[in-house]
Amino acid sequence: MSTDAATILANAVSDKIEDGNIRAAIRIVCSEEKPAQNTESVYAQLVDKHPAPPSDRDSILDPQPTVAVEMTEEDVIRAVRSFPPGL
Repeated sequence: MSTDAATILANAVSDKIEDGNIRAAIRIVCSEEKPAQNTESVYAQLVDKHPAPPSDRDSILDPQPTVAVEMTEEDVIRAVRSFPPGL
């Protein structure tokens, strides 16, 4: 394993441990899969699998601005207490 691959593996394991996800950290350590090499060939394969969206595609974002809702603590408590039991 090259130094770069070892560093990537160590960072991935450390990130999972820091998140408290020990199971994922162990899964990464035990896996036989390796990070893809940073080459033009690998990049071309990724572009083939994940092409850019068509330039004429409409945006999925709503152009209308959203308005924030303001509530008092009492409004929230009253709303929560209105929930039926068991929810």
